[in-house]
This record gives sequence, structure tokens and C-alpha cells, in this order.
Amino acid sequence: MAYDYYAMVPYHESRRPHPLEEVVEPLEQFGFKVALEECASPDRYAEALMRWWAWPDPFLMVEHDVVCSKELLSSIWSCPELLCVGDYYWR
Repeated sequence: MAYDYYAMVPYHESRRPHPLEEVVEPLEQFGFKVALEECASPDRYAEALMRWWAWPDPFLMVEHDVVCSKELLSSIWSCPELLCVGDYYWR
């Protein structure tokens, strides 16, 4: 299943619990184009969110500490609502 949509991943270099590759790989395997956003301050995070919400196409936002399963990505992407969230397990 491939999409021509972005997955946005905000991160802070000093606060990552695991390598970004672990977050990015499942998103790319599912078919998302991944956009990494360095958010070294709360202002940068807020600016990124405002920019993404103005994005004209659907997108998925995944925090830097979440590694998504295929099931989670599929359930969120197939959700018919304007805003969807999913459960994940902390590891």
C-alpha cells in the first residue's frame, strides 16, 4: 500500500529515546514520504505544527519516540475522520 503523502516527524536531537531510523523505516515501508523536523525549542515545534496544519494534503504526524506498526499505520490512514489517533505500546 503506497501513498503520495507525507509523514511529519518532529524531533529534538538530545531527547530521542532511539535512533530516528527506527521511527522512519516503518513509515517509508508503508509508503509515506518522511519529513524530519528538528524542533530544538517549543517555538520551533509550534511553528512546525502551524506550517503542517496549513498543508493542503492529508499528512500523518508521528512523534520521534513512536515506532509505528503496519497495523497502526493502516488503521490511522483508513480512518474517515478529519483527525485520527491510534494506540501504541511504549517499549
